[in-house]
Amino acid sequence: MPDDESALRAAMSLATFLRAHVEEVALHELAEAVRAEPKVETFLLALRSARPEMAPRAGDGSGARSGALEMATSASRAAEAELEAFFESAPIGAALLDPALRYVRVNPCLARLNGLPIGDHVGKTPRDILPSAIAERIEAPLQLALARRTDAAGIELDEPPAPPEGRPVDLDGAPTLARSWLASFFPVLDRGDLLGVGAVVTDITAQKAQEAKLVEAGRFRERIIGVLGHDLRNPLSAVIMATGALASSSLDPKQQRIVELLDRTAHRMMAMIEDLLDFTRARSSGGLPIAPRLADLHDVVRRAIEELRVARPDCKLLVVGAGDLCCCCDQERMAAVVSNLVSNAIEHGDRAREITIDLDGRGPSTIAVRVHNYGDPIAPALLPRIFEPFTRSEKSVSSGLGLGLFIVDQIVRAHGGVVWVESNEARGTTFGFELSRAPDATLIETKRTVEVD
Repeated sequence: MPDDESALRAAMSLATFLRAHVEEVALHELAEAVRAEPKVETFLLALRSARPEMAPRAGDGSGARSGALEMATSASRAAEAELEAFFESAPIGAALLDPALRYVRVNPCLARLNGLPIGDHVGKTPRDILPSAIAERIEAPLQLALARRTDAAGIELDEPPAPPEGRPVDLDGAPTLARSWLASFFPVLDRGDLLGVGAVVTDITAQKAQEAKLVEAGRFRERIIGVLGHDLRNPLSAVIMATGALASSSLDPKQQRIVELLDRTAHRMMAMIEDLLDFTRARSSGGLPIAPRLADLHDVVRRAIEELRVARPDCKLLVVGAGDLCCCCDQERMAAVVSNLVSNAIEHGDRAREITIDLDGRGPSTIAVRVHNYGDPIAPALLPRIFEPFTRSEKSVSSGLGLGLFIVDQIVRAHGGVVWVESNEARGTTFGFELSRAPDATLIETKRTVEVD
């Protein structure tokens, strides 16, 4: 029985190999497997499982053993041919390097990417044939795959810059694009023994060129937005001044309502233009400029809320706070943050319920501000990108551009703080942010601890 079990394991191992086509087996090993097999029928059953069209039937006589060896050899060669055809025809570069990091096998695609015949690779290291900058870039990943038997994937390689006169030209005479590649390296193992390092290389020049075009198109749009915003602000300022002059003159009630409507519309347009200008500033310079100075955050918030109460007398706004609210901030920018968050709560919240602005100055190094409202929660799919530009809820009826929360985030970031949001049906929606106290904020002589406003 032990002999039968051993023979069955050997036969099934061979069947697994033939079915998967993933492991090379020397022909003499196949012969030994057959010669060591006491029951040819068991071996042939395993062979039929892998290659039913090739295996002889059990009972074919004294030639069954030699027939099995011949068929197994043929199956092994067929598997090797398939692997070879795959390697040679693959549209991505592939290579095998030995433990000394010398090329053993290189497929035609990698040879073309490197600009050298296959034969010029064999026996040489990457430093022998590749530009020094690229060879140095891949040396660490190769060593990692070799020493730690760990994959090193997704390594971007860029062709070293060349002078304009030295770069090849296309059919129109224009310089060709600098090439880029994506490389991955991995250990090649055989039953636990390290044979070398495998390499897979893909040409991503076209993809990188497309990405560069998209980035440039985005920058161009942002420049256009900035120019338009700047150029529109001056004539709109003239409109606001004119409506102000008209409002102070003698008008009948109908004319007064028309002038007030024009004034509100012009101010709303100006706010949109300021948002666009802040957007372009944040994108072009990596953040918004601020002019911080010592201030009492309660006073900053109170002024912003008073303006909103005048504009929206129908809304219930409650300011509560505790602790020391002195900090170093840009007061105009911080007022804009509070105004944006409360306006957002007014637009999307339940107007029959109170909106709470909570100021928490009890922390030793930070001040927290939270704006809470009840109403429909923010859609879960929208939460991860709520602070991205031009993001708006599908239910929004606002005529804004979807830049308010983006600008909130940018202002808070400019102050070294962080902004966050929580929203669910049971507890409502809360937008909050934290600001670090300036070390010298305690120098403000007038401190205020507010419980309820």
